[in-house]
Amino acid sequence: MPFTVSNGAYPELHPEGEVVDNALVFHSPGCHEIRVRVGNDIAESHKILIVEDYGQDIMSAFRANMAMHGLEGIENKTPREVCMELAGRGLMSEASCESWVSLRVFEAVRYGHVDVDRRLYEDFIRGLTKLRDALVMGCPA
Repeated sequence: MPFTVSNGAYPELHPEGEVVDNALVFHSPGCHEIRVRVGNDIAESHKILIVEDYGQDIMSAFRANMAMHGLEGIENKTPREVCMELAGRGLMSEASCESWVSLRVFEAVRYGHVDVDRRLYEDFIRGLTKLRDALVMGCPA
């Protein structure tokens, strides 16, 4: 991840990472924190989620949400059947099933083996908000 820092400021990466040629390099997936220090003071702090494989994370997040809501046998149902079951439980509107971006992205990854870029991954994560009480992977506050 490229970055620039003002004079006198320097980044710290937690729990691990390094600065290589004006880029922040993280060596493992998960939540990381970038702290920018000026002297001894922390001027800014940002959390970032590093994902190694967007497609795998989409599959895991979709399945985790279904399991959290007690949907069984989702591997034997089409995602649309799963969505209608969610609607029947009041977890989302039935009308949302046709346009639910998270469902469309999940289907594309599962059945179409689509390569997922960051934009599509972010669309999937934002789409999870249509599901009541969605489990969205991210960094704790």
